[in-house]
Amino acid sequence: EKIEEYNIIVPSMRLDSIVAQSIGLSRTKTSEVISQGRVFVNAQNCLNNSKNLKVGDFFTIRGKGRFLIKEQKGNTRKNKIVLVMEKKI
Repeated sequence: EKIEEYNIIVPSMRLDSIVAQSIGLSRTKTSEVISQGRVFVNAQNCLNNSKNLKVGDFFTIRGKGRFLIKEQKGNTRKNKIVLVMEKKI
């Protein structure tokens, strides 16, 4: 497995927000992906868009890969959250 590390900036720790930034989709399209049952959080199927994630949680998106929230670096000036993510390819 190859691991890629990158940063994302999200307004909140909601599942739909983090998934949208991780794979480059809008939150509306991400909501469709979640409602189709293609997203698993900590190996459990999750259909709740507003589920709050925390550092150390991992999620899988069928067809896109496995992602881990490695750490929270801090906040931006506009009070958005900067996260360090790992993607397993």
